[in-house]
Amino acid sequence: MIIQTNRLILRPFVKTDIEWYHDVAQHPDIKKWLCGLATSDKSINQEHVNIFSEGNDKDDFYYVITNKENEPLGFIIAIRISRYTVDVSYFLKEESRHQGYMHEALEALVPKMREKNYLYRFRMQIDIDNKVETVMMLLLSDDELKKY
Repeated sequence: MIIQTNRLILRPFVKTDIEWYHDVAQHPDIKKWLCGLATSDKSINQEHVNIFSEGNDKDDFYYVITNKENEPLGFIIAIRISRYTVDVSYFLKEESRHQGYMHEALEALVPKMREKNYLYRFRMQIDIDNKVETVMMLLLSDDELKKY
């Protein structure tokens, strides 16, 4: 399933996403916050991309976030960790940050998670020093999550 917003396209991972994924996997932020999802070993990153590309057929969401020109800006992953709890991880390339892209992506993804009828508890790990990220989560809580 492809999800479109005003500025973004959220599309499922495909196995050929390895090149850009391996590049972003080298960023220190991804290693700090998403440990285990990114390594300097391309073969392990390929295994992750393979899992991501098959995950949307199950209960999880693995999306590449692109602009309208289909240039990858980052990714968002929502994994069901219990019956009604979803764990969300994401990463945006540095040049794509602080433009509201992740808020826009989450606003589009939350209703899709609700359609699968398993979103009751939304768990997200944020960097408290990242004021934009903290505000984004608060805004999402007020605007989107309270609709349900």
